[in-house]
Amino acid sequence: MIKFLLATILILTLTLTSCGVPDSGGDYTFFGDVKTVSAGSNHTLAIKNDGTLWAWGSNQYGKLGNNREDSSPVPVQIEAGRDWDTVSAGAMLSVATKSDELGMWIWGKQSSGDISIHRVPYLTGTDVQWKEISVGGSLDSYFVYSLNLTINTSNHMVAIVRNSTDNTAISRLSTYGDNHLGQCGNGSSSTTIPGALMGPSTEYWAVVSAGGYCSAGIRSDGSLYTWGNSTYNTTPTLVSGGWKTVSASRFGYIAIKTDGTMYAGTGQIGTDTDWDTVSASNYHYMAFKKDGSLWAWGQNNYGQLGDGTTIDRSAPVKIGDGWKAVSAGEYHTVAIKSDGIVWAWGRNNEGQLGDGTTKTRRSPVRVVPPDYE
Repeated sequence: MIKFLLATILILTLTLTSCGVPDSGGDYTFFGDVKTVSAGSNHTLAIKNDGTLWAWGSNQYGKLGNNREDSSPVPVQIEAGRDWDTVSAGAMLSVATKSDELGMWIWGKQSSGDISIHRVPYLTGTDVQWKEISVGGSLDSYFVYSLNLTINTSNHMVAIVRNSTDNTAISRLSTYGDNHLGQCGNGSSSTTIPGALMGPSTEYWAVVSAGGYCSAGIRSDGSLYTWGNSTYNTTPTLVSGGWKTVSASRFGYIAIKTDGTMYAGTGQIGTDTDWDTVSASNYHYMAFKKDGSLWAWGQNNYGQLGDGTTIDRSAPVKIGDGWKAVSAGEYHTVAIKSDGIVWAWGRNNEGQLGDGTTKTRRSPVRVVPPDYE
């Protein structure tokens, strides 16, 4: 009987280990009530339902916001209150907003040419309310043949702002950061400053997304616009109408129409008509269907698709059911299951998966609690 019990315990231990789920080190339900996550180039941010803000992974440029220089493979809490509402992680920058508060909080490095580094969040843009913020960019170098220019790093932001005097009246576009290829959409290639509103007040934006070197957005009438990446215009350019959501990638975008079909640029992805949301990174893509199933495709050299392999996929493959949110980073992915628990997979050289290690994971592993050892 004792031998049977010991064998059973051993099997369970090996099963948990093989699934990538750590078998000791704290209460994993600590991250069982997370409402949103954002994966950057090599760090991750998350907000729990209690309004606390957490970060893990690379702390280069201070983008964990904890006033330290060392990276963390486990979540660390970012102070300054418990009423955080939205968050976005980019290549070198982290941005967040609080509920019912004007302005946005920024930490890290704001653009490749910025010599200042902010290791704790600071408040800026307090003349407006920020409705939606998306931080993009890339830590990978990129040579632009048409410009004979090498871009070593890039970081930019696109956002929707509302007038502080009437939150329901104006949803205008604001951009900021590196603008080498027109990704800020202001008609030039110079770095922009935060808080500058673009276009007339009659332009109502519903969705915006910052990619590696381009941006995309959807206005309230369902019309899709793109800009940047040298092949697009340096100002928002109309693609077509009838769109629900969009996510910009390194050089393009993935978008879903109101009829549930999904497109990479102008080319339709398969024939399914039940796509719901999408998250595009520079090299791989994650999408939900309306039934809560999670799908992935694209580059998979670090297992960032989460299918247990390192095989690139040219078409979406199913990762699993019961998911409610996902964010694709440069080489890693972070997602929330329907029970609120956070899982991550892909590259982990800076601890960006938050599993207490720096081991690359080809399949989802749970993010560990901050007291994990």
